[in-house]
Amino acid sequence: MNTETSGSQIPWVEGVVLGRFQFLPLGVDDLTPPPPPPPPAHGHLQVNVDRHGEVWVDGRLAGEASPGQPLNLPNQTLGVHQIEVRASDGASASDTPAVVADAWTQANLSLGLPVPPLEPMRGDGLQPFRVKQTDDGFVAIRTDPTIDSQEIGRLQGGMQVECGPRISGRNSGPAKNWRHCPTLGGYVYAPLLNPAGFGAQTQHYRVRATGDGFVAVRSEPSTSSGHRVTKLSTGDRVTCGRSINGEALGEGREWLDCPSVGGWIYAPLLTGE
Repeated sequence: MNTETSGSQIPWVEGVVLGRFQFLPLGVDDLTPPPPPPPPAHGHLQVNVDRHGEVWVDGRLAGEASPGQPLNLPNQTLGVHQIEVRASDGASASDTPAVVADAWTQANLSLGLPVPPLEPMRGDGLQPFRVKQTDDGFVAIRTDPTIDSQEIGRLQGGMQVECGPRISGRNSGPAKNWRHCPTLGGYVYAPLLNPAGFGAQTQHYRVRATGDGFVAVRSEPSTSSGHRVTKLSTGDRVTCGRSINGEALGEGREWLDCPSVGGWIYAPLLTGE
């Protein structure tokens, strides 16, 4: 090449090149690698409901939501999602919100009023019951026969209510562990109710003076198995009904069931009016 070009061109010799070297393809002026693609964008979704239900997103169970307790679903893919809320009584609602980048999108679904159960009305098969004492201090009234349904009220231990026969709870198989209480507008867990005996004769009593200065009202006719519900002072007036033989104390073993104070009192500590 040097001879043919009269010395105007010198042949390329690899040995004179130091370091790494490569030819550029035709039409390419720069081999700087392109920047990496940006990370995929995400948005966030919040599902609000007017009563408790399961939340399904694009055909998959995502969680549960209740009034005032929405289901928050961060880092969702952008675009339209199929949202469905299913209540325990079979009611459902759906929506198709579009999730946008770096923002919260709200989906507000209404399940409407609960489906009324086919239960006997007042006076048809209802029985009187007394609410048991519990460690929580109350028994919940719920919209549906399941502990996952909305709480619509609370009953204190010793209160008297009228409820129907035992029924099976939602999704609980054949176990009949709930009672529908029409006067309360909901359901109560059956094991937390005792037969009340509304027709039992009652009598008024006064609390005797004691060395402790008070008389305990207990959840059971016993000082060992029954926890203290409340305390009564000397002279307090109470209404009590049936008596049973409970735990034997110093003056016998008679205990009185006293609905007005929601528990049992050791009979020798009361005097009739």
